[in-house]
Amino acid sequence: MLKPIFLQQIDLDQYKVIEGDLEYYAAVRAKEKNLRQGEMINAIIVSPAQEKSIKQQLDFFKKSQSLNVPEKRENNPSQTNFDGVESRILNIESRQNNLESRLNKVFDQQNSKLESINQKYDREIQEIKSQIPKKSQPLEAFNTLTISELAFRLKSANITGKTADKIIQNIERERSKKPFESLGDIIERIEGLGDKRMISILDTWSRTLFL
Repeated sequence: MLKPIFLQQIDLDQYKVIEGDLEYYAAVRAKEKNLRQGEMINAIIVSPAQEKSIKQQLDFFKKSQSLNVPEKRENNPSQTNFDGVESRILNIESRQNNLESRLNKVFDQQNSKLESINQKYDREIQEIKSQIPKKSQPLEAFNTLTISELAFRLKSANITGKTADKIIQNIERERSKKPFESLGDIIERIEGLGDKRMISILDTWSRTLFL
């Protein structure tokens, strides 16, 4: 494929070929014949603001390609006419080259915009991920949370006042001796924290963003 095809967006995920039908058909047939070896082809999506100008340039490009150049022969009395034709052809070729250059520039700009948009989305996704609270397992919470964090967690499970203070003090004292190895280990070592209360705490934490 020496040149890209031109597409016009007609819906969110639908496009119409406005130039390059033959190239598009050839690519589709190549895919049908051999899915692995069929080539991907470049395409330029023409924005509404560029559509009129691009179509005019493509029309000119088609017309210029259809010109029949007379064969230059020696000893031709109409040599000057041929010279004039050659001059016109050279001019047309120059304009064609300019058109191709402009089309390539548009294609590069579209790629650059797409890459910029992708980078922007990646940054936004990473930012959103960084704002999501990290989950922690209950055992890890009992071993690592600060006193204020433990108080807040217990409060969310409706354990407050002196009961909460006593449980927090026992947790801080016991884990300083030896980290808790399981939830059963916590229940055995922490006075005031029985099976029912532990189940209530875990149930409450499981329905919040803290776990």
